[in-house]
Amino acid sequence: MSSTRDRLLDAAADILDSDGVAQLNTNALAARAGFTPPTVYRHFKNKEEVMKSLAQRFIAAEKLWLDEARSSFSADSDLESVITTVIDSYWESAKRHRGVVALRTAMRVWPDLGEVEEESLAASTTALAGILKVYYAKMPRKELLRVARYAVELICSTVDRCYPLTPAEQKWRMEQLKASVVVYLTSLS
Repeated sequence: MSSTRDRLLDAAADILDSDGVAQLNTNALAARAGFTPPTVYRHFKNKEEVMKSLAQRFIAAEKLWLDEARSSFSADSDLESVITTVIDSYWESAKRHRGVVALRTAMRVWPDLGEVEEESLAASTTALAGILKVYYAKMPRKELLRVARYAVELICSTVDRCYPLTPAEQKWRMEQLKASVVVYLTSLS
């Protein structure tokens, strides 16, 4: 059985998916989750805290799939297939998690979520650096993190802008993204 907090977060994700950030408020959240507004306030101070909690839940999911991706690669996996898997996994994970599209959009423009977005970028950077370490074993750690951060920012930025596009445009952009990241990383060898 899901905890009250989890049910509230699920309801918030549903509101974000169906109605957008502007419609997320404590009354709507309480109604969608089947609770009273005081129940919402026992778990969250305000809308911003709900959004931060949703973002942190997605960060945890990102970490899981990145760890799974890393463990699925072997020492002889080529860089192109690794990058393709990472990008495809991110794209599918983001689409699968309710509310992520609206949440990622809000993270880019809502100052209160800047800290959470930075946490997300930092976690993804560390995970990608761990994956890339096999290909850049002689690269100093600081430089590897810098390279990984650039790739993560490029991936996140492109993916975030793909959500509202047509499926054909999404597919084209994702293919261009994969090629761009592979060309960039290959140029470092």
